[in-house]
Amino acid sequence: MSERLLMLHTSPTKIPATTHVIVLAVEEARKRGIDPAAILEGARLRLDELDLPSTFITREQELKVFSNLQRLSGDKSVGLEIGQRVHVSSFGMPGYTMLVSQNLRVALACMEEFPLAMGLYHTVRVREGETQTAVVINNYGYSSDLEVMTTDMCLAAVKTVVEDLMGFSTPPSRVAVRYPAPSTDHTLKNKAFYGCEVEYGASENGVFFPAKVFENKAPLANMVSFHALYAQCQDLERQWATKASDDCILHVKQLLQSDLVTFSSLSRVCEKLCLTERTLRRRLDHQGSSFQHLLDQVRHDRACLLFAIESKSISSIAQELGYSDTVSFRHAFRRWTGKSPREYRKGLIDR
Repeated sequence: MSERLLMLHTSPTKIPATTHVIVLAVEEARKRGIDPAAILEGARLRLDELDLPSTFITREQELKVFSNLQRLSGDKSVGLEIGQRVHVSSFGMPGYTMLVSQNLRVALACMEEFPLAMGLYHTVRVREGETQTAVVINNYGYSSDLEVMTTDMCLAAVKTVVEDLMGFSTPPSRVAVRYPAPSTDHTLKNKAFYGCEVEYGASENGVFFPAKVFENKAPLANMVSFHALYAQCQDLERQWATKASDDCILHVKQLLQSDLVTFSSLSRVCEKLCLTERTLRRRLDHQGSSFQHLLDQVRHDRACLLFAIESKSISSIAQELGYSDTVSFRHAFRRWTGKSPREYRKGLIDR
């Protein structure tokens, strides 16, 4: 797996983000009569912070806002509503780099090169064909509950950004999404926005445009400004990649150490980290570890500490370590140490 893909799939607790799209989410909440403070609940954000350029957040906070908005609106198409208002200026420095790019091909390559700085939840790839060029987004690796929302958001933003860059409406020739056919209302909204039929249950997510559109010179093209801004974006992406390349092992161990009863379940850990089980396994494997290995390690260390407390029974220790029965704990402890819990404790007392 490429380093760029690993960065997109790392724990969102360390990935930096800006408040650009959260501001749009708040606007959408107001439009629907939802208290904006309610969609910030649990995200550790205040409304008066959102417009400040000094406010930097993490992807975890952004995902929490998205989750709240989807839950409170009860509308799976809310990502489409936000995405169509994600203009090129919403992407900060990479967005202005796109504005002065030579053409669409060069501009959209920025989405491939700077996914962290642009706050993307998918990898973006421009695939050229003889008659049409596709902007394909894939490799989403976060909470499955938000996959439709973030997919709609990204694809709608692509269409909006293309029109921003070219200065005129550029309807796609085709749109495809991997998720199955949604509600009738959602389907109608998609068709109205894109101006074409949407293929559901496709093998990839993509917006397809006539190839000639990608050849047209962008109206604001300026190669001197482009090269200067592009170099700054490269520096920014490297800085954010350094912050995002957090130690996945450390995050899992911190959760396990905080509450073994709750987080002895892989699904609970993934839910907390906003990652799919497949993504977390892949991240840990890349670091030469596994969830079971870390769980055993933390349980072993905690057990050894608890055995020093004479008043703790073996059954109560097993319970604190997240075991449903004492027998399983006894077997595991012998596997770790070559001794039974009773033998280990006796050894401590005899010292």
